[in-house]
Amino acid sequence: MKIISSLSVALLALIACIGLAEAKVSGKCANCHIMHNSQDGNPISPSPVNNLLTDSCVGCHSSTTGDTITTVGLTKIPIVWNIGASYPTQPLAAGNFNSIGQGSVNDSHGHNVWGISDADLVLTEAPGRQNCSSTSFGTGICHASLAFPPSEALGGTGKTGCQGCHTVVNHHTDTPAYRFLQGHESGNNYVMGIESPDWEQVPSSSNHNVYKGVVNPPDTNLATTHSMSSFCGGCHTTFHETDNLGNPWLRHPTDIALPEGTTEYNNYDPVTGYDPLVPVGWVNTANPVRSEAVVMCLSCHRAHGTQYPDILRWDYLNNCDAGTANNNCGCFVCHSTKDDL
Repeated sequence: MKIISSLSVALLALIACIGLAEAKVSGKCANCHIMHNSQDGNPISPSPVNNLLTDSCVGCHSSTTGDTITTVGLTKIPIVWNIGASYPTQPLAAGNFNSIGQGSVNDSHGHNVWGISDADLVLTEAPGRQNCSSTSFGTGICHASLAFPPSEALGGTGKTGCQGCHTVVNHHTDTPAYRFLQGHESGNNYVMGIESPDWEQVPSSSNHNVYKGVVNPPDTNLATTHSMSSFCGGCHTTFHETDNLGNPWLRHPTDIALPEGTTEYNNYDPVTGYDPLVPVGWVNTANPVRSEAVVMCLSCHRAHGTQYPDILRWDYLNNCDAGTANNNCGCFVCHSTKDDL
């Protein structure tokens, strides 16, 4: 791990400020909107889209090239689905739907999302789904799948696909919700965080997202914690309930402090040597300190998709053998004494 200088720390602070401003889109209206869906006698979009948009969420944020950021006028657009044979060489922070896109059978490589992929071929509901009023997608309070059409989503509210998670996609105003991530209930149930100015297209110890975390929360209510793991726990409840972990642990915990006091964990100090391969959350996103670094869902997974099973950030099946030195295994970043014994 490289020790970043005070100059890099200052740069990170600058990035944090810039990242907050990125929530508001700027540029010509015509970059995203069309008055009559017609140009030179031909339709711009194959079908009408709400709010006079020229395309849907999926249409705007997908590409048949390998580019993961495209530019329309002065507007930068993050690409989360590169449609083609190869996974992009520079995926953004949440990964890419390339491995799970339409026609793919790699269901474990990403979230099944309406407009991108069909429903999972094996699973009938989100892994770890719990405490829902019904196992039926249409009547339950939790998602069974983001791949079902809007007419069947949450009683016909239409909150499915991209907007099943990115619920407040108002691109014209700043919002406290990080990346437009907010729950479906009313109130301040949003995710806090600060985004990298290039959405981690070229991540480094000084260019990365800053995620909100909490330590052993008394409850997992998103309106209370505003943490990324609480948001994920809205569908994957069992994986986030710290009181159900058991002793010894039954599953890897989330929203716990990255341990201190032993060589194994002390070798990773994300304050001075942040590794984008293994992100952490912070109790205080404005003033990260080592004692408040938090293990979270995104420490091991990406939100959209990866080229690896279980949406993992690294090739766990081939790169994570204990006792062997492998910098491509994220497990060994935190569990630093387990790789090269």
